[in-house]
Amino acid sequence: MKISDVKHFSASFWLISVTTAIYYLQLMPFVAQGQVFFETKYGRNADQADNINSMVYLLATITMPIFGLAIDKVGKNMSWMLSGIILSLGSHVLLAFTYTEPYICVIMLGIGYSLYTTAAWPLVSRVVPQHNLGTAYGLVNTVLSLGQAADNYLVGYIVDTMGYLILEVFFITCSAGALITAAVLYTVDSSRGGGLNLSRKERLKNLR
Repeated sequence: MKISDVKHFSASFWLISVTTAIYYLQLMPFVAQGQVFFETKYGRNADQADNINSMVYLLATITMPIFGLAIDKVGKNMSWMLSGIILSLGSHVLLAFTYTEPYICVIMLGIGYSLYTTAAWPLVSRVVPQHNLGTAYGLVNTVLSLGQAADNYLVGYIVDTMGYLILEVFFITCSAGALITAAVLYTVDSSRGGGLNLSRKERLKNLR
């Protein structure tokens, strides 16, 4: 592996990296701010708000192995990935503009997070040679970390100056951005044979 190999990484790899970075912009900061958000908007006490907020990661902990098994059995990673983004987007729309029971919203977000994570991260190994995988995953995490560093400052600024409604609008924008870049990834991949959204049967057939 040489550093110069990075310039040969495909457009699909960079789209996966950017989509992942944008997707997590709406997740981690939301959980960090979630307890106060649920207290402020829904009038829940601290314990109730904390219980609601913790559902995102608790649900993901339970469902990730289940979705992982399902994706291994079925394939179609891109379809699962897009479904996860859409669920997350829907969750933030409900949180921003309705008073839907917050448990419903965080369940949607937790399932969306679980679907996205279990479907998206394995895609890196499909678009990068095996001898470059360590570098590739390192780059994905670098892009993600850069996004989080800027996001934490921006989220704090929005909460302090504009409030939680505008923060939710920001999270909706991030989710929509991830959906757009994922759609571009899907289009690019489809033009090259659709390797990222093959079913398990199709993958096994290609290995023969």
